[in-house]
Parts: sequence; structure tokens; C-alpha cells
Amino acid sequence: MEGLILFSIGSTKTKVNFTKTVLNGFEIKDIRPFLDTDKYDKINSKLYFWGCKSSVYYKRKMQKVGQGDIIAFSLNKEFIIKGKILDLIDSKEISEFLWGDNQYSNILIISEIEKISIPYSVIFNDIGYNPKAKINGLVLVDSKKLEKLASKHNDINSYLKTYAV
Repeated sequence: MEGLILFSIGSTKTKVNFTKTVLNGFEIKDIRPFLDTDKYDKINSKLYFWGCKSSVYYKRKMQKVGQGDIIAFSLNKEFIIKGKILDLIDSKEISEFLWGDNQYSNILIISEIEKISIPYSVIFNDIGYNPKAKINGLVLVDSKKLEKLASKHNDINSYLKTYAV
């Protein structure tokens, strides 16, 4: 079963970065010079990116993220975008290109971006979190919590698609 990563967009800088690299994304031709592999050459759609700071804390979290995991971004206590993790890379050069700052070198390459609309309370209830819980930064949902969703839906992606807008 795929994992679920939740990320809260809070600060003004985070909102600007989110708009640039998740909402807008990049054509493969624009980012290709920074990728050291040809595995993206057959992709005809845009690629989307999210980066986490180069810290021991985030490196540990990122080691638990896998290709095919689902990420959901929230703004104002509502999940608004979901996507599928295509790859994970560590690159200060790409961080500098994407965000004008090399501190976000733990980078998720995301595909299959889709708009959703899910209040915190709904998704938290469905995964067994306290509906009043808060998200600060990156949260990896425990696999045992995800089993609750799996018992009602085919997979995490299918569950989130029911809230597509």
C-alpha cells in the first residue's frame, strides 16, 4: 500500500514556492538539464516539485517516503492538491534553480497533480487522527492509520480522488 504524506502550506514564502513548483510545475525541457538521468525523457506532461530543508530531521523523514506514495497539500485547514511521488532526489543545484535557495535540497518529484477539497476534520477522522489536530510541515501518516482507509477504499489515491474538484 502506498504511503500518505501531508504538508501544510503556511508562510508567505511557502505559498509562493507552492504556487511556482506545485501548482504551476515545470515543463520537462526546462528542468531536464538539472536531472542526471534520462528516466524522465519519456514524460510528456509537466513535473511538479516540493523540497524540504537539508536537515537531519527532514532527511530521516524523506528516507521513509517512496515512489508511488501520495502527497496532499493543505492550505487554511483544507487539503487542496494531491499528487503521486515519482522520485526523490537530493540536489542543491535543483533547489537553487527551483526556489532561488539551495536549502531545500531534499526534493520530491511529483506527478499526477489533481485539485481536491477535503477539510482537515474529514481526512483526520477517516485516518483516525483527532479532528482538531494540526499539521506543521511534513507529516508521514502511520501505515496502521492508513489501513483504516484501505479497509473502505481500494487505495489512498482512490480515496482522495473522491474529493476531486
